[in-house]
Amino acid sequence: MTSFINTKNGFIYITHWLDENVLRLSTRMKVDKKQWNSKKQRPKNKSLHYNGINVNSELGRLENAMNEAVNYLHINNQLSKSNLKLKYLELIGKAPKTRFIEYHFLSYFKEVTDVSFIQNKSNYATLNNSFQLLKSYFKKKKPGFEEINMGFYESYNSWLKNRKALNRNGTETDRFLSANYISIQWKNIKAVMNKAAMEGLHKNEDYKRFVRRNGSSEKVYLNLDELDCIKNLTLKGLEEIVCDWFLIGAFTGLRYSDWSKVNLHTETDGVMSISTTKTKTVARIPIHPIVKQLKCKYKDNLPALPPIQTVNAVIKQIAKKAGIDTMIDVEELRGGELTHRKIPKYRLIASHTARRSLATNLLKSGSAPVDIMKITGHKTLASFERYIRISEQESIGRLKKSAFFQGD
Repeated sequence: MTSFINTKNGFIYITHWLDENVLRLSTRMKVDKKQWNSKKQRPKNKSLHYNGINVNSELGRLENAMNEAVNYLHINNQLSKSNLKLKYLELIGKAPKTRFIEYHFLSYFKEVTDVSFIQNKSNYATLNNSFQLLKSYFKKKKPGFEEINMGFYESYNSWLKNRKALNRNGTETDRFLSANYISIQWKNIKAVMNKAAMEGLHKNEDYKRFVRRNGSSEKVYLNLDELDCIKNLTLKGLEEIVCDWFLIGAFTGLRYSDWSKVNLHTETDGVMSISTTKTKTVARIPIHPIVKQLKCKYKDNLPALPPIQTVNAVIKQIAKKAGIDTMIDVEELRGGELTHRKIPKYRLIASHTARRSLATNLLKSGSAPVDIMKITGHKTLASFERYIRISEQESIGRLKKSAFFQGD
């Protein structure tokens, strides 16, 4: 859909939405807000000129050019944000005739990765890793979208299982890629293929049958005593900021992508309402005293949230300082073989541990799963049960204390 926006300073922009992406370009014209008809998206005075150009006529010309560009690219199966900009500029005489990008799977994957970097999205690192692996697999080949089929699934899966993990400096380790890491590759491939399908770049549906197989790696939570140990540390600078944000997550249950919305939430009777980024639903969360303390500490204006990679690295350092170093038995599937190794708990802690901690601690305190799910946004009890971390011993302990087994 093509439309015009009159900004606060009066400059007019032409916009066109492509699914969730919007192309926004300046018309290089300006109309005072008081002289702009927002409903008709035109000047109130049809005779209004800007720099000698009739604004109404020029907007009509630009709108026709945008619609013509959309139709042309749609018919030729080349519709994308970058191609639309090029074709539009060509039609209005602002750019030479351009040869459009002929997308193949890898070139499109790279574009999605680049956009993620430009928009500073938290999934950039995993997308870039996936792109680099795919590039290594295909070498100089340029696979079409139709080639991402079940044959590719079997072949690439086998290739990944025999691939060694790399150190941060790029050197090869003696360990194979974990099942969970391989699962993330398929998650990203399916997401990119789905995005390309939505943009009309292919009609291949084989990718929907790609199965993600997770290993049984240990995902931990922090109990209230451990959270208290973190809270009572004396920290400064980045560590203090990361610690405070992590505590916000641990006592709201919000995903990292929603932590910063704590600054913007609406509050009624001690309950905050936050529109969540992932599920587009409104989470209503009772405000915990620790959250209230942190909001007071920063006068309702918490510091800028560091990137997720920074949070994940720094929270491990903080947990180590707090003495959260119980050895955890981690079971992993690598190279088709099940392995066991002991890892100190602090090394398993990341931003998502905060959310998992809230859900588990609430359950341990006696809250009903259906009530906790209202906060976490889980749709089914099965998905919620996979999420929480209650040991068999803890479950038996709670059952023994129930009125049923007490004979009351």
